[in-house]
Amino acid sequence: MNELYGNNDQRPRSRRRWIYMVSALIILCVLMLLPGAATARLSLVIANENPAEVVMTPPKDCRLEKVYFKANEHVPRQGKLVTLIVNGWEFPVADFEKLPAADEAADAGFENRHAPIDWDKLKGAKSLTVSYKDVNKALQRYDLELVFQLTGNPDKIKNWQSFVQLYPQGTAPAAPKVLPAPESSK
Repeated sequence: MNELYGNNDQRPRSRRRWIYMVSALIILCVLMLLPGAATARLSLVIANENPAEVVMTPPKDCRLEKVYFKANEHVPRQGKLVTLIVNGWEFPVADFEKLPAADEAADAGFENRHAPIDWDKLKGAKSLTVSYKDVNKALQRYDLELVFQLTGNPDKIKNWQSFVQLYPQGTAPAAPKVLPAPESSK
């Protein structure tokens, strides 16, 4: 029986294993040569005086990664802070200490918390118009900021002014309304 099967101590080399190794090396080289994505963090200062409105239309190769609050120690931890208005939807912000912590590194003396925005209501929107109202009287300028983190093509991110505009509240150009299609007469 040993003559039929024999004792082969050497493992046969497989061409498939070499194909996998070469394919993995090619993929690794391609990934290393691709340009990395750039990140921009843009802040909207929330203050009682001079309320502002941001209109943001990210290009196709950029995306809005995160939206969070950056607050210092003067921000009240309980009670109503502000009402965010995103594309006409109102999102009241209250009890800052109960908001989930954002996973971004915070600057010294600041704390980052996620903004309570229901993104399901905003699905399919090509641009965002963000403003605020009903600001807590205890908030001073630069106590609370709404931070937008955009990620994408480094050339587009570098020129963020081309797709982000800041207006005094109420003066932003209105988005064109979609009119219903005319009904055909039969």
